[in-house]
Amino acid sequence: MKEIFESLQNICIEISKYLSKSHSNTYSNNTNTSGDIVHNLDIITNDIFSDHLSNCPSIFGFASEENDNINYLNTKNGKYFVVFDPLDGSQNIDVNLSIGSIFGIFKVDNSLPKSGRYLVASGYALYGPSTVFVWSTIGQTNLYKLVGNKFILDKENIRIPDVGKYYSVNESNRYRWRNDNIRKFFNDQISLGKSNRWDGCMVADVHRLLLKGGSFSYPKDEKSKDGKLRLVYECYPMSFIIENSYGFAITEDNFQILDIEFPQNIHQKSSILLLGTQELNNYQNYFSFYP
Repeated sequence: MKEIFESLQNICIEISKYLSKSHSNTYSNNTNTSGDIVHNLDIITNDIFSDHLSNCPSIFGFASEENDNINYLNTKNGKYFVVFDPLDGSQNIDVNLSIGSIFGIFKVDNSLPKSGRYLVASGYALYGPSTVFVWSTIGQTNLYKLVGNKFILDKENIRIPDVGKYYSVNESNRYRWRNDNIRKFFNDQISLGKSNRWDGCMVADVHRLLLKGGSFSYPKDEKSKDGKLRLVYECYPMSFIIENSYGFAITEDNFQILDIEFPQNIHQKSSILLLGTQELNNYQNYFSFYP
């Protein structure tokens, strides 16, 4: 695990330094399996992840949002399966807003994991005014800041505040949401005096939730009938981080995300709600799912 932790930090340092240079953001002629237009920076950051991880002998294989299929490496002795979204929020590049990387590490035994509960670590990097690296293992979430060429531990044992001021959801989709109770829940957030903050980058929005409390969600709608975000690369890793930090991670169908069976289609999408304690209690006014 140590070599993967160090490799991921090196990956994020390399991406951060690349992004700090003057690069025009151009588009390739490709779309990924989810139908998204692929930026050249998506390809470059994906290659950085792939090159580094391919040199880790403890890795059974890895899967990227930008690749059609799983890359198998050391299938005999590898103990970990790594998933990643190399560049989250790439639509923000042109306007110089926050972008990030997301990754998750599963413990495996000669086969793919059975669910999100096989995760042993997850994290993300947020490339903003300063670059931060969040690393979460079972029972502990730590935050590192990039200083020079090294990540320095900045916060240990992060716990999501029980009460938050903000909620993060794309309210422009409100009239396409497929569940009326979702709409009622967010009406309540407004009535409680909470403000919406939406960056269009999951890493940035979840980072705010981690440090400030509140909620993050991307419900199903008439356009994205299965949800918008990818279960394997985005929902699993972020749910692991939030649960380890005393938050809650569910779908709008009231399933705990980490309990969802690992999909045959590695690009499967899902709805997601990440909630602090107060938000969970308020959500249960409309849904009952926890004993």
